[in-house]
Amino acid sequence: MRLDLLYLIFGGFMTLTLGQSCKNDYSDLKEGTTDHGYHFFWARNEKTPVVKPGEVLFFNAELYVGGVLERRSQDLGRTMKKLLEPKDSLLVGTKKVPIDKFFPIAEVFYYVSKGDSIIIDKTGMYKPEDSLKTKEITWKLSILDIKPLKVVEEAEKKRLEKLEKDKEIWEGTRRAVETNFGLYLKDIEEGNKLGYTSYTKSNVKVVILKPGNGLKPVLGEKVRFHYYAHHAKLGLVEESYSRGIPEKIIVGAFALNIGIEEGLLEIPKGSKAMVFIPSKIANISSKIPSAIPEGTNLEIFIDLLEDEPEY
Repeated sequence: MRLDLLYLIFGGFMTLTLGQSCKNDYSDLKEGTTDHGYHFFWARNEKTPVVKPGEVLFFNAELYVGGVLERRSQDLGRTMKKLLEPKDSLLVGTKKVPIDKFFPIAEVFYYVSKGDSIIIDKTGMYKPEDSLKTKEITWKLSILDIKPLKVVEEAEKKRLEKLEKDKEIWEGTRRAVETNFGLYLKDIEEGNKLGYTSYTKSNVKVVILKPGNGLKPVLGEKVRFHYYAHHAKLGLVEESYSRGIPEKIIVGAFALNIGIEEGLLEIPKGSKAMVFIPSKIANISSKIPSAIPEGTNLEIFIDLLEDEPEY
């Protein structure tokens, strides 16, 4: 299994609060320079050992250009990970690592331990297309965990095995939702067996069919859910159950549909609910195929799942 750092370069980047990391178990802020001259500051957690080659780092990262946040791993909705390879594999100028593709984070990783926070400054200059001025690039990293490769591989194997079992379970759930969809609508119309009903600021109607025990999501929080989107005339519009993997989004990032995301804020985790999205909202920038007829609603069954560990 190979965990490629290039995935980080082209992905998004996650939030780091360096000030908080300097409290409690951390010594004073340290300063260092890598073998190839990359300068960094870091809050060192003296209670945890430094990472060794053959171990996998789990981390969050941010990229700043000219002091302005440009990308963050939080937008991906998951934690980044990198297998630390032997240091001699990072020789600059070789066919394996061409000098123009050498990456400062790769070297800094050799200095860190679980719980560290790092700022890599002056790593290079960037010239935006719309500007004649160059801007300094700065990285911020937060090391969440470090695990042996074997442990990570075993966990991945179990995850894939569970995924196959989940596909069978979710397929059964999909069939049940498909069969009972009309009954849900009838119960809502007649006011039978319902938890409660609420409306969002965009007039999205949310009806809790079966309340869960969790809290309602908040803006900026990552959530997992399955959905089954249906329209009275169009029939099935889109559903997630067949994939076997829940939809994962950051609430408020509008990666799916504003109506769904507003609705999620009204649903306690662990609940099953129906969300009715007016056509003018349903047809706005969405992964779900739209073209919902004017004056009608997109009807969506949502199964909002409980939280799970990120790694």
